[in-house]
Amino acid sequence: MKKRNKKYSNNKLLRAIRTAESILKHYCIINVNNQDGICRLLKLHNGEEVTITQDVYDSLTYTRFNWSIYICGFGINGSENYTKSKIVISDKPYLQSDLIHFLNEEHKKLLQGFNPKQLCGFGWLASPTCHDFSEEEAFKLFSQHGAFDEGEKAA
Repeated sequence: MKKRNKKYSNNKLLRAIRTAESILKHYCIINVNNQDGICRLLKLHNGEEVTITQDVYDSLTYTRFNWSIYICGFGINGSENYTKSKIVISDKPYLQSDLIHFLNEEHKKLLQGFNPKQLCGFGWLASPTCHDFSEEEAFKLFSQHGAFDEGEKAA
């Protein structure tokens, strides 16, 4: 019998990170502040909310990722919905629970130049696998999940 020459790494941490990335590959997290403020897991291709399984929960809770985050302020100018947005790529891996402090600072910077009379909310989309969000894709997901609802009620 021939001996195996190639050595395989049995690094459990790297294996767990690769597994988490493969589980979360087609998902993103959304938060819209003028709704209930709860983060939701969505399918990227259609924006449907996903029930979080134990594997997904463990992956999001215990694994650090380099996140791509689409931060957005929502405004209504007359009858026109618009956004002011910024894409942020995290410079180091973060746990999902650590993103709140990072996102609060980024939101403050973004909303400083926003007209307060037209502001109807803000939110973010975050991908643990560095998904590159387009403006159209983000606008569709935010609209689908009620980003402009508060402003439309007031109008």
